[in-house]
Amino acid sequence: GTGKRDNSLLWVITTAGSNRSGICYEIRTFVTRLLDGVFQDNSQFGLVYGLDEGDDWVLESSLIKANPNWGISVRPEVLIPLQAKAMQMPSAVNNFKTKHLNEWVNADTAWMDMRAWDRCADSALDLEAYAGQPCWIGLDLASKTDIAALLLVFLATMAWTGSPINVKREVLIGFDLLLAVVVGLVLYAASARDPQAPPDLFDGLQLLLVVSALVVDGVALAAIAARISEFGFTPNRVAALGENLILLVNLAWSAWLYARFLRHRGSFAVLERWQIAYLPVYSVWAALVVVVFPPVFGYL
Repeated sequence: GTGKRDNSLLWVITTAGSNRSGICYEIRTFVTRLLDGVFQDNSQFGLVYGLDEGDDWVLESSLIKANPNWGISVRPEVLIPLQAKAMQMPSAVNNFKTKHLNEWVNADTAWMDMRAWDRCADSALDLEAYAGQPCWIGLDLASKTDIAALLLVFLATMAWTGSPINVKREVLIGFDLLLAVVVGLVLYAASARDPQAPPDLFDGLQLLLVVSALVVDGVALAAIAARISEFGFTPNRVAALGENLILLVNLAWSAWLYARFLRHRGSFAVLERWQIAYLPVYSVWAALVVVVFPPVFGYL
């Protein structure tokens, strides 16, 4: 290894990509934090060429900015046609951005031209005109940050408007499904992560996701309790109440363990063991609902 040599040097060079969970993005994050002065490490040196926020990638000046050897080893007559091709083909945009502008993207290929999407914006639209209208939110499950953002937007909207959630049965079912997805993401993160690795940005995002889900679960529990108080007990309401209480315990202790891990007061292995040990609780509750509820509520 390099530790056995005097004045050893390890040189790493790369362009951007789309895999933000890989070693490349991890090293880049380390370098950017070093350059931003988040911490000091005189044994490391980093240099990043790319675009700044607000730079338009379709301009030739952006190519020059992201390619310091422009006109020498980087030939304008090669890159400018590639830029023109990417401007006409959405599927070529992300490859061009990562390889020639050193810009990180969320997918290898894009199915939509975002410049065309931006042109669809209507500045005359007034958000107040939609007050009281039904709202539909769509998201995929490709990233845990999507769900965290959705939960935060929901909570912020509720706080801003001062309006409680719609306690319709369909909404509560949607909440429970969303919370189940959060638990699944936490389990996946725990199984895929190296327990010995130090905490990083994604662990902070994971804690944000868990805390957001915890707050939403509390809101859902309040809504379920209100429905029980107003309409009485039913099998569905009792099942939902028990499920949300189980989720509340899981999320609360997970948030506590994540916070301790981020503050270097606990290990990730403890969180991993907690998640695995708690799984049978869900199975037991599901069995109770299937086996005990029918005779208790007169289904048999």
